[in-house]
Amino acid sequence: MIQSEVRAHFEQVRACYDDGLKRDPKLAGKVTACFVIEKDGAVGAHKVAGPAEDPGTIPDPVVRDCIDKVLATLRFPAPQGGIVSVVYPIRLSPGDGPPGAGAAPAGARGPGAGGP
Repeated sequence: MIQSEVRAHFEQVRACYDDGLKRDPKLAGKVTACFVIEKDGAVGAHKVAGPAEDPGTIPDPVVRDCIDKVLATLRFPAPQGGIVSVVYPIRLSPGDGPPGAGAAPAGARGPGAGGP
């Protein structure tokens, strides 16, 4: 369910990254999205880790802040048993596919690929 919800908003994440590519065409790495799914399914505390906290992270703070704002809009089914803490890595690199498709959730296999 988490992967599904993140992928449903992935065009917004991609737009954040594409904006960063305009400033730095070689911008690449990952972001680690950390968030809490509250009892009602809303995202509570959320943060995209920076390079000091997570080596290899995209160094552009504007991209990380933009992705963090996308996280805040996610909505999940109410979890059973209380709140859920999530750590979700997203790898970002230029030139991965057609223009505007330079980012993919970690472990993404493409549309219709199936799997968990």
